[in-house]
Amino acid sequence: MFNWCRRRRKKPSFSCLNPAQRDKLISDAREKLEEADFFLRKLRETQSAQPSGRDPRQFDWYLSAFLTSTRSGLQILCPREIDAPWKWIEAVMKKWPRPERKVFDRLTRLRNISVHEEPVKPGSQIDFLTEFEVSSRYPIRRRHPLEWYVIIGRVPGTTPVRIGVTTFVLDIDGRQVPAVDCSAKYLDLAKRLVDHREQTKAQW
Repeated sequence: MFNWCRRRRKKPSFSCLNPAQRDKLISDAREKLEEADFFLRKLRETQSAQPSGRDPRQFDWYLSAFLTSTRSGLQILCPREIDAPWKWIEAVMKKWPRPERKVFDRLTRLRNISVHEEPVKPGSQIDFLTEFEVSSRYPIRRRHPLEWYVIIGRVPGTTPVRIGVTTFVLDIDGRQVPAVDCSAKYLDLAKRLVDHREQTKAQW
């Protein structure tokens, strides 16, 4: 990628990149995070479709693709040809609140497990939600009003009917967190890192 790397015995620093090279890195990273955004939408769609009996393994597959594409976006900004390529990310992360660092570290670890060791399989739990809560939590696509449901009339003031919905979860610092929620947070953190890199590119 960087021809000048072959002419130096010691790895160069980011300061050796010219403006065009820096802009390309940022553009390529953003494109990779757009790919991650696509897989995040697929995670939400698959989560919301669980009452229909869709194969739950689809969630695992989309999660693997999401983790890989998110991490790849950051790897683009940390080329191996550069000396200490991840140092700037570590410096930014030190300023994050602990919960954000935990999410970032955990999902990065899951990505590494998925790529180098074994498939990542999130846990699951059954949440019993009212029809209103289901539509509020999973407003992904327009549905026919009768899809998935048996309409049961009830007297006003009585307890509403609840529907069992599978929620996929990941362990974050000892807590079971909805996988879609922490995936969205992971992508947001990655985008913030790219934004930071673009805003400070004159200082590389």
